[in-house]
Amino acid sequence: MTRALSDRQPVRRLWRSFPGTNRQVGVVRQMIADYLGNGPSAEVAQFVASELVTNALRHTRSGLPEGRFRLTLDNRDDLLVIGVTDQGGPADPPQVRHVGVDATGGRGLYLVEDMATLWGVYGDPHGRTVWALIQLAPTS
Repeated sequence: MTRALSDRQPVRRLWRSFPGTNRQVGVVRQMIADYLGNGPSAEVAQFVASELVTNALRHTRSGLPEGRFRLTLDNRDDLLVIGVTDQGGPADPPQVRHVGVDATGGRGLYLVEDMATLWGVYGDPHGRTVWALIQLAPTS
């Protein structure tokens, strides 16, 4: 959907629902590449979205058989909001964990926090959206 906000550039919002399988992480990355094109901003957005999707698949009902998640991309001028909506689960809301150097996982949201301008989560055990705001490189 494209609509104008006063005299600014158009808002480009795209969303899609996916089956809750690990294979979809690559599909999400390709969707972002198609949406943003090539370049550093696209790489950051792909990484962040991959982490958010992977967390939804590992820690919520979205990763169970018949599970689903939704990806939303909202591009406003030089900012991109990435949202991943899951089907909820019994776990606490996502949060940054500080893990030891020998840990094999648990760094995803720490890296998202480092790469994104801002991130957050809203919802409840029935479904949450984890979102991240990415600064896009200016286009000429």
